[in-house]
Parts: sequence; C-alpha cells; structure tokens
Amino acid sequence: NLFGVLVKMKFIVGSRNSVKINAVREVIDKFSQVYDYHSIEPVEADSGVSKQPLSLEETTLGAKNRAYNSFEENSYSIGVESGLMKMPLARTGYVDITVCAVYDGKEFFIGLGNGFEMPEDLTNLVIEEGLDVDEATFKVGLTTNEKCGYSEGLLGILSKGKLNRKDNHVKPAVEMAFVSLYHKLPDHSF
Repeated sequence: NLFGVLVKMKFIVGSRNSVKINAVREVIDKFSQVYDYHSIEPVEADSGVSKQPLSLEETTLGAKNRAYNSFEENSYSIGVESGLMKMPLARTGYVDITVCAVYDGKEFFIGLGNGFEMPEDLTNLVIEEGLDVDEATFKVGLTTNEKCGYSEGLLGILSKGKLNRKDNHVKPAVEMAFVSLYHKLPDHSF
C-alpha cells in the first residue's frame, strides 16, 4: 500500500469445493497485512491420487499436485486434500486428516490439520470397498447428502453440528501451511 496504491495478490485454489475456498479465504484474511485486495480464484485441479487417499504420503501428494496443477505466475496456488492415514493404537487403525500445500512457483509450504477417527463401519467401507468418505457416510445412512464433504462434512454429522468440516478440519491445515509461508517472507506479509 505504498502511496495509497492498491496492491492485488492472486491466490488460486485447486478446487471448486466451497468449504475449501471459504477456509482459504478466511486464512488469507487473517494473515494479510500489506495487500488491500486479494483475488481468490477456484479452479478444478487434478490431485493425481486415488479418490480417497489412504496414507499421509498420498494425501500430501494430492495436496501438492492440486497446488502445482493450478499454479499461474505471480500467484500463490493452494491445494487441499483429505484422506485417511494409519494411526498406531487407534481403534480402527486410521484417522481422517486434511493436508494443505501452498505453492509459490519454487517451493511448497505444507500444513496438516486436525485428525479424527471415523466409526468402524465407515472406515471398513473406505478401506475394504474403496468408497470415499462421502460415499461411505451416505451408504451407512448417516446422511442423505451424497456430497456432505461440500457442506458440514462427516465431522459435522458425527458431532451433531457442534463442529464442521471448514472450521475444524480444512481451515487448520490451511493455517498451518500459511504459517510456513508467512514465516519465510522477508516482510512477513503478502
């Protein structure tokens, strides 16, 4: 904001899922100090991984691929991917996680969100039948919404509305990725 000139920064989100887009928007607003205007552009970006990642590595790769595949010069691109990861000593052996990757054209900044253990019947459908979490949630009758990941998410359903996917699952991952990016910037701003 030198001499009152508005500076525009472009952020590209590698998804059209409004939960992910709104989480990114809120985090950018929280971290923004210098720029007076931000452009947030959602685009479909291929994750390059299975529809339901089953490891931390695959979930992270999906987030990085989404960020990389949506990158344009003079922007930050953001990939968000949810998946399961093995969790020793967990009842089902897995937790549901979200990973965010921010890409600046040279390097990635990674953040990991909160994880939670899904009910055993859902976990079994995902692992044994290859369903994604939305499909498994619908199949066991926890929701009539076949795309609950675009709204309250499984977290909202299991917590009976006390928590939701955007605030408690996606946004923490985005925040943690932005901490890494923010720290690296010489003036701690974008």
